Amino acid sequence: MTAHGMKCILFWFNLCFSGACIHQNQVEVIKSHSNKPWSHDNKFLVRYNNTNMHMKIGENSIVYEYAYYTIAKQMGTTDIVMHTELVSRGNSKIAILSPWVPNIINNWKISEQCLDICSPRAFQILVIDYLIGYIDRPANCHIVNNKIFAIDNDSGSETIRITENSVAYQYNVIDVALKTKNSNLCACADLNVLMKSVYIPLPPMCFSVHQAALWTKIFRAAKVRLLKLRSKICKSNGSSYTQPDIKSDF
Repeated sequence: MTAHGMKCILFWFNLCFSGACIHQNQVEVIKSHSNKPWSHDNKFLVRYNNTNMHMKIGENSIVYEYAYYTIAKQMGTTDIVMHTELVSRGNSKIAILSPWVPNIINNWKISEQCLDICSPRAFQILVIDYLIGYIDRPANCHIVNNKIFAIDNDSGSETIRITENSVAYQYNVIDVALKTKNSNLCACADLNVLMKSVYIPLPPMCFSVHQAALWTKIFRAAKVRLLKLRSKICKSNGSSYTQPDIKSDF
């Protein structure tokens, strides 16, 4: 096989991995299902392939949410997220589909379950939160069938620096743990999770030019944060892990 042929195969592999887009004509909207006034126009119960699904409409928020799902797949932690598919609505407008879960639990009483670094499942969520720069986990802890899940992962930081917010309940747990040198982070970290890799897949075809650029920035930042997290945690645990050169990614 020629080098050109191999490049074509790799191109289509990466394209498929980053996600094909369902056309909105394949989705039947049944009703708006959010009880929050600001979500009546962007969250819906829909039918797709004879199955009830949750559809969420947005722009940059959908890029972040699909990037979160994709990074979780790359890190081997898909059990913490709902399966997610992209929907093309035309004119670069996008949405995501995820399983319809009627009995989901989400309230402040359960938030601590998603913030416990020493809980293996919570740690997986918090690592992906850190890689994407997500600061809303304290207000977005969900339980489905007695398991915590990362849901509503619709924001983050495209730069290396994670956004700091003056609102007390908006912060990134691992970022705070690194800054305060929380001993639990070193004691409880699952190095098997941290030794996975993040790479930059091609953006889905239904993304606009702006959305595609944001997608790439999100993954570049995630790669650097993962290396930073490995270096700090592994050093604290006495590991012989060596920080690789990251300049070639930019």
